[in-house]
Amino acid sequence: MEVSEKPVVSSHANPKGAFDTARNISDEQIRSVAATGGLTGIVGYPAFLSAAQQPTLDCFIDHLSYVADLVGIEHVALGIDYFLGQVGVADDAIATREYEGRIAEGRWRRADYPPPPYYYPKGIEMPEKLPILTTRLLERGYSETKIRAVLGENWMRVLAGCWDAV
Repeated sequence: MEVSEKPVVSSHANPKGAFDTARNISDEQIRSVAATGGLTGIVGYPAFLSAAQQPTLDCFIDHLSYVADLVGIEHVALGIDYFLGQVGVADDAIATREYEGRIAEGRWRRADYPPPPYYYPKGIEMPEKLPILTTRLLERGYSETKIRAVLGENWMRVLAGCWDAV
């Protein structure tokens, strides 16, 4: 991050300060990303949000709010990371087979990634339910401008800067 001439993105990273797990990142890392003009993308993967088998939507928003409070709303985005192994997409047998394959290949470690099932935050379990996030952000006091920033405008700004887009 110290040598990057472009914004750095931690695309799928939750704050350790909201939930301390090996895969989440520290406040120092979040500040370093923000100092480049970059983003931290909040993940919906359950094991990065809480110890609960299915985190709540408020838990997801708490992670988003934590980063926004730490470095500013302009440095937080969605990095939900819906994937083929989650409940509602794959049955448990397929998800378990895929999980064991990732472990065997060394792509995942059991300490960082518990076995399935993977229940994404209640209310936004699947991409088609994402509008519920907007409703809940409004209920929690987020302005329309801040919601638009989180839902995509921050990504557009950073990507345009990285790709030198017009």
